[in-house]
Amino acid sequence: GGGGNYGGGGGGGSFLYDLATSSTAMEGGTTNNPQNGFTKYVFGSNCSSSPIANCQDVTVELNASGTGSITTTDVDGGSYDDCGMLNLSLSKTTFTCADLGTNTVTLTASDGSNSSTCTATVEVEDLIDPVALCKSVTVSLGESCSVTVNASDLDDNSSDNCGTLMYTMDYTACNPLCLDYIYGTSVTFHEPTTKSVKFRVGDASGNEKTCNTSITVVDDTAPTASCKDITVALNASCSVTVNASALNNGSSDNCGTLSFKMDYTVCDPDCLDY
Repeated sequence: GGGGNYGGGGGGGSFLYDLATSSTAMEGGTTNNPQNGFTKYVFGSNCSSSPIANCQDVTVELNASGTGSITTTDVDGGSYDDCGMLNLSLSKTTFTCADLGTNTVTLTASDGSNSSTCTATVEVEDLIDPVALCKSVTVSLGESCSVTVNASDLDDNSSDNCGTLMYTMDYTACNPLCLDYIYGTSVTFHEPTTKSVKFRVGDASGNEKTCNTSITVVDDTAPTASCKDITVALNASCSVTVNASALNNGSSDNCGTLSFKMDYTVCDPDCLDY
């Protein structure tokens, strides 16, 4: 009890030990009244060592909405601090389709007074397949007897979480040999036909989905008919055969191949048309 031997304090034995502190401050004072004597010490700490920030690389897979995120726990590779509580923060936590590939983020470790940083690599991936929707198409050869169909013509509002789509198709070509599953972004036809087609939808990350459809090619351009009068002689049997092609006078068609036929009137014994 009392103030001991310090400042005239009386009674009891009090002892003062050295303490290992970085700083001290004395508040109050002393008095000769043993009942009032006191000394108040305030102890403080001044940690001068910085935290140690340790990083680890991480991979982020984008979701169906095209976004992904990380936390400090994902990137922290064992950061620590000798002075107490450690706070961690990241320079970037949310990623989108625009971040596909390799990204660098900074992890900051802080104890309130000091801080340190490290960097980590964040690989952003899109592993979600597109949604492939296709439709059948009918096209006309036109005046040149040629028509090109692009794979995109078969698209029926396909979609992907990252938006950018690429279209290709497999089809059968027979010029001059029949080859199954020619892979490409377009096909050109020079004759009427119907082809079964596998429509492919891919995204920038290499994901792909397919659907099956068809392309129908028609020639709806009428030929240009040109004819001429002819005179024929009966043979010894009083008969003669006339082919329809003998009446052709330079008829033409956009696709080249023509066939001819004719209607005529027979009067033996009655006149019957056609």
